Amino acid sequence: MKLLRIFRKDEWRWVGIELVSPLHLRVTTTALNDTVMTWAHGLTARAPLAAKAVDAFYSTGVLVAVASMLLCLALLAIAGVQIAMGVFARVGGFGPAWGLLQWPLFSDSWREHMFGATVDTAASMPLPANSSNLHRRLLADGGDAQWLRPVIPGITMPLGHLWYYLLSLIICAIIHELGHALAAARARIRLRSFGLFVIGVYPGAFVDLSRDKLEQAPVTQQLRIVCAGVWHNAVTALLAWLLVHSGGLGWAFSHSGWTRVDSGVVVVDVAQTSPLYGRIPLLSTVYRLDDIELHQPVNNASYTPDWF
Repeated sequence: MKLLRIFRKDEWRWVGIELVSPLHLRVTTTALNDTVMTWAHGLTARAPLAAKAVDAFYSTGVLVAVASMLLCLALLAIAGVQIAMGVFARVGGFGPAWGLLQWPLFSDSWREHMFGATVDTAASMPLPANSSNLHRRLLADGGDAQWLRPVIPGITMPLGHLWYYLLSLIICAIIHELGHALAAARARIRLRSFGLFVIGVYPGAFVDLSRDKLEQAPVTQQLRIVCAGVWHNAVTALLAWLLVHSGGLGWAFSHSGWTRVDSGVVVVDVAQTSPLYGRIPLLSTVYRLDDIELHQPVNNASYTPDWF
């Protein structure tokens, strides 16, 4: 059901608001079509070397996207095996399945070498004597030993962080779709429209390209267009990592009123079911928990008393 359609200057530039379903709202516009073409060709029209550099940039994106796909498939497979072994250990014992967890791929030393991660002592559970800490954590509680953890507001992510999470999603979605649009514009495939949508509370973005011209483009250009979204997100992640680890982000926060906490942890939320609810003020700094000095956020899956 189209709720609103506003024309600007001529019928080829418009903004439309459409209620696709009761929980699906979509906003579409053609006002950015010329802008995308200008971005894609304006800086490289008179500089052949710049044009080649941009094309090489998106060609690199194809390689990165393919490698990322293979890596994601491998991580999903490993995570699936971890979950299956954990469930099997709980309901059916170990048997032959235990041998699978003895592979070097699941060992503590390999995981620490690859990811710099350490695993605490497992909770009590009847496991073989030669089991490693990772195997114990994997089968005993299925917590931080898992390589992939779903983002579930209120369970694996504080509800107070939901708005930051949604904001990051929409920013990443816009950057992702902008990659498709710019790569298509480099191949002389015009953008038909650009839009944002909300399904429930989940935000996203999309671009509408000419399907006929896309199918007529050479395979190499099609790959650049398809992989450009993932490539833009990968570059964004790299820039964000550099911004954080170079100290630039901390410098920006320190000059905008934020205070850096070098020791202890700051209380930003207290669950209503906690005995400390109403007793410990928000923004308090906790420096010690029992005999443990706190220098980083407390991980509920490692060591947290019942009363915390």
